[in-house]
Amino acid sequence: MSHNSAAILLALMARARLAVGASCLAVLLVMFAPAVLAQENARNILILLSNDPGLSANVEMLKGVRSALGPDDPGPAQIFDEYLDAARFPEAERAEAMRGFLKTKFAATHIDLVVTIGPEALRFMIGHRQELFAGAPVVFAGIREESLKSLALPADMTGIISQIDPAKTLELALRLKPDTEQVVVVSGAAPFDKSWEAKARTLFAPFEPKHAFTYLSGLRMADLLDRVAKLPPNSQIVFLSFFEDGSGARLRPNAVVEKVALAANAPVYGIYDTYLDRGIVGGYMDTFEAVGRETGKLALAVLDGESPQSISPHEAETHRFIVDWRQIERWNLNADALPAGTEIRFKEKTAWERYRREIIAIAAVMLVQSAMLLLLASEVRRRKRAQRAAEEASERMDAAVTGADLGLWNWSADTDTVWTTQRCRKLLGLNADIPLRRDNFLGCLSPEDRALALERMASALRTGRICVSEYLIRLPGDGERWIMTKTIPKSRINGSAERLIGVILDITERKQREMEAERQRQELAHLSRVSVLGALSGALAHELNQPLTAILSNAEAASMLARRPGNAKEIQGILRDIIKDNKRAGQVIHHLRSLLRKEQAAKEHFAANEIVNDVLGLCHSDLVIKGVTVVKRLGKNLPMLLGDAVQLRQVLLNLVLNSCDAMAERPAGERILTIATTTETDTVAFSISDNGRGVPAETIEDLFQPFYTTKSFGMGLGLPICQWIVAAHGGELSARNNPAGGATFSFELPSPGMGCEKAGTRFSRESRVNI
Repeated sequence: MSHNSAAILLALMARARLAVGASCLAVLLVMFAPAVLAQENARNILILLSNDPGLSANVEMLKGVRSALGPDDPGPAQIFDEYLDAARFPEAERAEAMRGFLKTKFAATHIDLVVTIGPEALRFMIGHRQELFAGAPVVFAGIREESLKSLALPADMTGIISQIDPAKTLELALRLKPDTEQVVVVSGAAPFDKSWEAKARTLFAPFEPKHAFTYLSGLRMADLLDRVAKLPPNSQIVFLSFFEDGSGARLRPNAVVEKVALAANAPVYGIYDTYLDRGIVGGYMDTFEAVGRETGKLALAVLDGESPQSISPHEAETHRFIVDWRQIERWNLNADALPAGTEIRFKEKTAWERYRREIIAIAAVMLVQSAMLLLLASEVRRRKRAQRAAEEASERMDAAVTGADLGLWNWSADTDTVWTTQRCRKLLGLNADIPLRRDNFLGCLSPEDRALALERMASALRTGRICVSEYLIRLPGDGERWIMTKTIPKSRINGSAERLIGVILDITERKQREMEAERQRQELAHLSRVSVLGALSGALAHELNQPLTAILSNAEAASMLARRPGNAKEIQGILRDIIKDNKRAGQVIHHLRSLLRKEQAAKEHFAANEIVNDVLGLCHSDLVIKGVTVVKRLGKNLPMLLGDAVQLRQVLLNLVLNSCDAMAERPAGERILTIATTTETDTVAFSISDNGRGVPAETIEDLFQPFYTTKSFGMGLGLPICQWIVAAHGGELSARNNPAGGATFSFELPSPGMGCEKAGTRFSRESRVNI
């Protein structure tokens, strides 16, 4: 090898080593960077427990908290555990020493959140948090509600309240052994034990008339075991808490309860789940692990930014009845009396419970084999039955279609061909022999209906929805027929519609009946208008007499002035007054003619406020005679409405007169009628309110029923006709009683969408008129 070749080879090797080193460094950065970042971003949580770490409740509680918070290294949180051990060392000096210890230990560590378990830990943090962990929120657990009330809890502390109810545990004991005569309550000599005794005495007081209670509190351990071993028959024991006995010995409650259950000659019940599997029957309790999980979830919520002030202290809602099945059997207790939802532990599984899957699997194999044999044997019979059923169904379909006078059709979207029955062709007036496509199939429809039918068929194909439509078709010879068609889309395997099938029914007679009913409703509405105007005849005569009297007086004055020269200006003023009064009388006559007109008016655009003022002008004199004060609240820039203005005037006139009748019992000067118009989006709302007697609550739903009336002189048709008119315009008439008295009738009408065209601008402000 030459010198130059060796140099080149060495250079290539050096570059390769450099590339490999860079790659390794990149891999290491990818592997360890997340751990480093997680360590830097970790949030520090201190869990401060009231009692010693070996206490079963603390072990279970910590397990639940940690399961909710997750692993501590690496992960979202660094968790530190500390113990006050207050039950064994309650001295104040111990707490002061603990304060100094925590201050030194966490001097260089920022604590983001503190979780306290037990009342002593919470009291310690209330007193020393500002010095030790300033600004760190506190989440607490393991404290009863009565203990919490005695503390001055800062606003940024929240948590889970322990709601342990010994009374429910006692109720469980009495259910399982109804012949109980004596209840023995066991508790220790520690302050915590005594607090439980005091609570139990209060809660058990309602049970004392039926049962004798004995409280074995603060006894020496040997004395306690001797007493529980010699209880009279039909006794039961409720074990509360036992951190210290009468000699001052510090104990663990779960160890004490195990000795008591072993020595006792009666069933033992407890209030903590850590007593289970130590000889107690059970009780109404929380599991410490479940409470710990709820506490951990709450701590995570606070760490994630939720304000502690917004979370009120609350129960974990995890308490329930829990029993040890072995103790149920040991003491021969009535298991049928267990409350619904009771959790049963340590119950030995039956053969079915242990081998259920295997039993089911074997049975399933046997069933499958049997089913296959049955299927093979019945397949031939099934096919024969299916063939006969298909033939019979076809025959029944033909009979049903013929009997119901229906026409059937089927349109294929792929080939644009239409198949029909002969009845269908006859209903549509189509030639019986010509092949059909969609265009000539729809040729019997008018151009407008044909476009609508095409749009509906396309929509049915696109959406897969059934469509029901009605059409008027023109038949040869100037005949016409109403038909109803139901269109059903049929889909391919991939879901897209490939064809439409339909049913056609002749509904001509039904439409004729509907048109006759419509004509009769129009006739009834006209009669109602005539009746209302008849009731207003006296007031209308007065309304016409005023302008006519003014015209006569002005004409006589003008005649006198015309005899003397120089009165041209006065005569011109008189003539203007005559013209104004003439127009006023003409408007009254015009409104009367429109309301008395019998034929149906064509739909027209009209302004809501104008018809309100027309109606008030028409009944002006009647309102004056009845001493009614009218308050108008007419909105501005209301959209125009489309419909029969005469019919809507009838509705308003009827409602105004009804309101006047409802106020007849009030003095004339106190009768107030309020009429208002408003708008929201594309609707206009009308309301007519009075301060009369109102409508009885039990009859308000019947107001719009025909022939129902609250008047001695009424027929009960006015409001039903008004309801029909409003419904025909796309609205609904409703009634309600006013809080201060009287009633309000209101309805909304849709606007056809007239763009920027508005109405009613000159009635924008509220006006109060005494008439």
